[in-house]
Amino acid sequence: MDRKQPTTPKSLKLAEFEAMCDDPARDAPGGVNMQAVLIFVPERGFFLSAQDGQERLVVTDSEGKQIRFRTIEGAMSVLRGMHGLAGEIILIHAKSWLEHD
Repeated sequence: MDRKQPTTPKSLKLAEFEAMCDDPARDAPGGVNMQAVLIFVPERGFFLSAQDGQERLVVTDSEGKQIRFRTIEGAMSVLRGMHGLAGEIILIHAKSWLEHD
């Protein structure tokens, strides 16, 4: 039986994410805006990913760990300074996916 192995999402560093947002080619006809994706995990905070067209990318720190914010305000203070970031931020609230005790 053929089973597909789960694929590990591609990742990029925060500085790479910011550079991709500010790439002038994204303003050209057919260019795609980068979007920030915040995934909320109760008691852990907001984890940052990026949406580049149809591709989801994990945004990591210098040690390769996915960037986590304790509060939405912390996330917004970092994201608001990124030129070229799409105006809409995707927020996924994962609590509905977790099993309840």
